[in-house]
Amino acid sequence: MLARSLWKATLRRFSEESHKSGPGFVYIDTTNVFNPIGFIDEIVNKSKVLLFMKGTPESPQCGFSNYAVQALNYYNVKNYSYVNILENPTIREEVKKYSDWPTYPQLYLNKEFIGGCDILSDMHKNGTLKDLFEKHGVVSKD
Repeated sequence: MLARSLWKATLRRFSEESHKSGPGFVYIDTTNVFNPIGFIDEIVNKSKVLLFMKGTPESPQCGFSNYAVQALNYYNVKNYSYVNILENPTIREEVKKYSDWPTYPQLYLNKEFIGGCDILSDMHKNGTLKDLFEKHGVVSKD
């Protein structure tokens, strides 16, 4: 019950008032998280596409996060959720433990950890990233 109310309190759908959400992506606020692993598990399980990144899709704070956002844009992936791991040091550390992956960004698709920038880059080059997005129905036609 607590996890559900935390989810509702922290997930902010796109709206004109929110400066952190925008067309095609949803901001997940991490400022009032009391159970980091439970929170991470909850958002991974409820998000079709989830990107843990440095910064925001409109203003990535590292080149690797920028690459991940550009890959999502290139394949026209819409309505993905993101977490700016720079906002909460605890979340930043716990996500690495959760995924057993030491770097950011980290992309999840339908509850499955896909990888970081290097994996996305390799998948893009060999065509499997497009196939994966299409297989899971996250590519927008518009």
